[in-house]
Amino acid sequence: MIYTLPCGEDPSALRSLHPEALYFDLAEYIARKTGRSAEELRDASPELYGIVEEEAFRDLVVMAEITGVPRIVRLCAHTLDNTECSRLAAENGV
Repeated sequence: MIYTLPCGEDPSALRSLHPEALYFDLAEYIARKTGRSAEELRDASPELYGIVEEEAFRDLVVMAEITGVPRIVRLCAHTLDNTECSRLAAENGV
């Protein structure tokens, strides 16, 4: 299960509703995964950023499925504009 938050929203309320869920900020996850900030990647190549964003979001969805531990994911500003991210979110109850 994936619970999502809009970019910039405080996760406190959602974390209190789902204390078993692990929390991830998608922009921070992308930065850890690539060594570059999400903004830097997006500015350098919007197309590449879309691929990286999709891969990072898919990582979190798959890990939730494999482990059975839900994730709370704070999305980037336009994550749901990414067709594949939007599809993954819809398939996972978002």
